[in-house]
Amino acid sequence: MLDLRLQYQGGGKFQTRNKLDFELAEAELKPGETLRCRTTKQRGIRANRLFHAIIEAAFDNRRGGPGPEIVPTWRHLKSWILCEIGHCEVTVFEADAITAKVAKALRQVHDNTFFSMRPNTGEIVMRVARPTRNLTQKEFGEIIDATLAVICREIVPGADPLALRREAQERMGVGD
Repeated sequence: MLDLRLQYQGGGKFQTRNKLDFELAEAELKPGETLRCRTTKQRGIRANRLFHAIIEAAFDNRRGGPGPEIVPTWRHLKSWILCEIGHCEVTVFEADAITAKVAKALRQVHDNTFFSMRPNTGEIVMRVARPTRNLTQKEFGEIIDATLAVICREIVPGADPLALRREAQERMGVGD
């Protein structure tokens, strides 16, 4: 799948939104190639910045949750939280279908992938965080609320969600 951001110019013409999208189109498409597109509405940039600032604040203040070997950066923490709130794809493997070495190699390549084992069956559970870019504003708001709940319960136990949101807004340089 080719993910390009296009802006409608009028008169039936579209233009890539930025240089990266332009370069991707040049590399992947041939002149005259016909594409089938689906429109999605981008939610506000501010909501996206707030979400990332909340995750960064949680990462900087963490007192719990997975260790640095599992979430070494705030982006890893973001993916881990998305998995925790169920915004992920889940694949279950038989007990010996995947080794710890393979799981570690996959984690090094895919920072949005996490593994666990079901204690009763020994099955391996692979969770892959899904992107949030195509969520509606309402759906994304629910993701932010669920993210704050996980952060205040597991990453920064006892933290006040409103205080964390305020800290994130300060990081963004905006007030309430």
